[in-house]
Amino acid sequence: MRWFTLEGRAGRREFNLICLPLLLWEVAYIATLEAVAPNGIRGLGWLLAGFVLMMAPYALIIPTLARRLHDLGFSAGWLFVLAFAVKLFRPGVSHIQTEVVRSGLEICGIGALLALLVMLVVRPGQVGENQFGPQPSAAS
Repeated sequence: MRWFTLEGRAGRREFNLICLPLLLWEVAYIATLEAVAPNGIRGLGWLLAGFVLMMAPYALIIPTLARRLHDLGFSAGWLFVLAFAVKLFRPGVSHIQTEVVRSGLEICGIGALLALLVMLVVRPGQVGENQFGPQPSAAS
């Protein structure tokens, strides 16, 4: 099935129809989890169910992100830049002791995430065939 492969290209339309609803699912899931169980989930069954509900969308998000980057002419290795930006964006996770440096890194992470999101959602793909395959469609 094309949805689970890292090969080929995905246009803006495919990216927006797959990734954006899944990202909204993740935000809603995490917010609901925080409201319902602020001290964490207790019990192995609930923990496993929570893990599956949280991680399942990534089976679609990561391949679609990789193919969207291919459509823009970039390697899927740029997903590591996204992962690093997400790591910087998470407040309070860093082991850096200086608040000024930690705040600066968080601002850089937010900036990198916004720039990457604008590039993935707004920027049109390369016209014609590139090293990753043919153009997805004229509507993408």
